[in-house]
Order: sequence, then structure tokens, then C-alpha cells
Amino acid sequence: MNRLRVFYYVYKCQGISVAAEDLFVTPSAVSQQLKKLEEELRTVLFTRFHKRLIPTSSANRLFEIVAPLMEGLQQSMEQMDQERNEPSGKITFGAPIIFGGSHITRLIGDFREKYDKVTFDMKLGRPDKLARLVEQGDIDFAFIDDFPTKNKKDIWSGLKVTPLLEERVALVCSREYNESVLKNDHSLESLLKASYLTQQYGKLSIKKWFKHQFDAKVEKVHVILNVSNHKAIMTAVRSHLGLGIIAPHLVQRLVKRNEVIIIREKAKHPTNNISILKLANKPETMREKLFLNHIIRAAKKISDDSRQTPRGQRLGLRFIYPDPIPTDDPT
Repeated sequence: MNRLRVFYYVYKCQGISVAAEDLFVTPSAVSQQLKKLEEELRTVLFTRFHKRLIPTSSANRLFEIVAPLMEGLQQSMEQMDQERNEPSGKITFGAPIIFGGSHITRLIGDFREKYDKVTFDMKLGRPDKLARLVEQGDIDFAFIDDFPTKNKKDIWSGLKVTPLLEERVALVCSREYNESVLKNDHSLESLLKASYLTQQYGKLSIKKWFKHQFDAKVEKVHVILNVSNHKAIMTAVRSHLGLGIIAPHLVQRLVKRNEVIIIREKAKHPTNNISILKLANKPETMREKLFLNHIIRAAKKISDDSRQTPRGQRLGLRFIYPDPIPTDDPT
């Protein structure tokens, strides 16, 4: 690579002395590198004419190949140098469907008000899918949830998992469904006869809810609709189709208006941790550090705001980040 770099400068400068000045080396060092390159390629790259170097046809062909590489490398180095002073470039990351759609998208807008040269590519999906993308280097990091996840130790093996937020998980239905179908009976026997609405994780989250609430291992639940996101679940709930799992803080207004009922509201709800997942030894760019710091501070504020009232404490998010809250300066 170094010999190709020397060739690139000699070709552009049409001389060894000028190229040596640009490369901050001696002319003899340039001549030696150029001679070795010619020996490796078994061809003459330049002929001398009145103290000038005239490129041969071989040199012209080689320069067509080398020039885009060297110029692209130089541009990338300049961009990296610029980023040390002004964050720019793309952040590619993953997030759960609900957390990504409900919170992260809005926080990206807040972040770009200050750092408008940073762009984003957000992949929404299940924790196992996002973990694979992190492992393969396809995304920089991911926010993942663990409530509906099987074999977490296997999925997270070799990755750094940092807890961020803890949210309660609840089983909900419409007031009409509660009165007409459940008859206000929230016993295990009654709930096992009900119809259920599931998201991307299928029956697993429903079964985990039963295990937590009743310490019962439920093998079968009657799922009548499986959809891809929480908004579709809420539409189905409000259409009186059945019961669905959702974070209570997402339905506070509907609960307050008595349109939606939280099943066994006063009982202790199971929890879902939202964590930051990344390769343990992967260095972070400045833009990644700034964005993660922004998300961490925002998560703390979301948690604080949700816990201002007793009801908010039952339904809200709890900040569980284990390290000191970062400042806006990643250094």
C-alpha cells in the first residue's frame, strides 16, 4: 500500500522531489519505493525526459486503479478528522418495535436539533435478530427487551449488556370485553377461556404473564390475532377482540378514561428490561457516544416524569442504568 501511495504522488507531481515534499520523506526514499514497485510489477512506470518523469502506458493504467482508492482513503481520513470536532455520518442501530417507535424516533429528532449532520438507520425487531446483527457488525449497537426472550444467556453470549430501563408489563382488555366476556372475573380459570392478541413474540409473553401472576405453567392459550406492533394490538383491544400484553404506560390515558382495563392491576406486574447491547471491545465513534449519552439522559427523565404520581409509579418506567449518568461531552 505504501508503494502505491508513493506511485500516486509521483504520478500526480510528475517528479520525485515534489512528491517527496508532499510525502515528508527524502527523494532517495521515494526512488527506492518506486524502483521496488517496478520490480514487483515487472514493468517500467516512468521514463525520464529533461528532468521530468513521463508515465508509461502501464503507469496510466495503474493510476486509473490507484487514484480512486487513494482519493477515497484521503476523503475518509478527512471525514474522520472532521468528526472529532463535529459529529457526522450514519448511526445504524436496532430497537424493539414498541420502544423504537414510541420513544427513540422522537429522541432522534431532539438529537438532530443539535447534531444535524448525523443520520440514522434504525432496524426494528426481536432481541435474537438484533443480537445477530450486532454480532455480525451489521449494526453499531441495539436496544433490546428481555421479557419475551428465550435462552437469554445464549443470545447475549459474548456481548455487553447494559440495563437502561425497567418497564412493567400488563395484560389489558377493553371495558366492554371485561364486562361482556370475562364478567369481571379475573381468575385463572376465567382467563384461560379468553381470546388473546399477540405481537411478534407470539404466545410466549402471554405464558410468561400467567407464570408470574398465578405461578402456573400454561400450555395453551386461544390466540385469535397475531400482529406486528403495539398500535395494532391496541386497536384490536379497543375493538373488543380479546386481551393483549402491553406496557401500562402506553395506555394510561385509556385506563384513566375507563376504556381499557388492566387485568389484576393491583397485583405485582412482571417487568421487561430494556438494555443497550453492543460488542464488548468495539470502539465507539463520537457520534455513537453522543447519541447513547442523549438516550441515557432522556431515559432518566422519562422515568422521573412517569413516577411523579402513585399511579405513574405503578404504570411507569424505572431507570436502572448502573453507571453514572453521562454528560453531553463524550470525552
